[in-house]
Amino acid sequence: LNPTSNLQYLSVEQALMDYVTLIDYLKDEVYQFQPSDAVIGFGGSYGGMLASWGRFQYPHVWDGVVAGSAPIVSFEFQEKKH
Repeated sequence: LNPTSNLQYLSVEQALMDYVTLIDYLKDEVYQFQPSDAVIGFGGSYGGMLASWGRFQYPHVWDGVVAGSAPIVSFEFQEKKH
């Protein structure tokens, strides 16, 4: 078995969906959140970018995020150079 054979499945989209699944599980099964309870994400660098992208793409999951040293604008608006 090649240890790198599954690297193709590692993506930002998959990481965000993993977080969505985890947050839903924790809210519903572990902590029994009330609808008024907030979820705040946080992270630095790559974790901060994931938190920000998660808030942008899944605003119903995260109520807010704190992102430190996360160059999200550089990636979001980056244009390909020909």
